[in-house]
Amino acid sequence: MAYRENIETASFPGRYMIRRTLMRYAYNRGDYPRARFHALKIVNNLKEEKVAQSVIIRSFFNEQNFDEVIRLNEKWHFEFESLAQRAKYHLSIKQQGARNVHHPRVLTLHESQPSPSVRMNDS
Repeated sequence: MAYRENIETASFPGRYMIRRTLMRYAYNRGDYPRARFHALKIVNNLKEEKVAQSVIIRSFFNEQNFDEVIRLNEKWHFEFESLAQRAKYHLSIKQQGARNVHHPRVLTLHESQPSPSVRMNDS
């Protein structure tokens, strides 16, 4: 029994690799809660941090938990801004009476278009 406890609490390099494999397997199956469970176990490791954060935030997006996507993006210093933009877009569609809602790609295109510096007279 003591040997088993030591194995479970021991820190060895393969532990994160096993968690990462289990996390990816669960995510690819569509088992998002289990994928998040494994991702939360490795998110504090510097090598695995980005992939774990990505799985966590994308799993919430796939479950249409858009508020959590936006909250996590802010918590993680706007690392997943494009995903948060898409979440905001989906939330705006769900709101009652939302009109003229454009996809984030369309908004980006509009912002990047040049605007005339001189207006022509209507005469």
